[in-house]
Amino acid sequence: MRFFSASGDTTYDFTSQFFFDETVTEAVLAEPPYADRGTPDTTNETDGIFGQNGDELMLALERDGGGTGWVGRFTIGLDLS
Repeated sequence: MRFFSASGDTTYDFTSQFFFDETVTEAVLAEPPYADRGTPDTTNETDGIFGQNGDELMLALERDGGGTGWVGRFTIGLDLS
């Protein structure tokens, strides 16, 4: 993600990783086009980053209104001092 200062003359780059509840992951992977790709090679339990602070990066998802996708929201705060 790229953020701009209030004056617009400075940019800041931000990189992170989100995790999803395994039941959501399983539901997504059961749908096309993912269903044909087999079992994932990494789960939350085997992910090294999740082991460090994954519970803080867990993003709750829910079905969108049309039932064809997933929706999640997150808020971040950056201390640029």
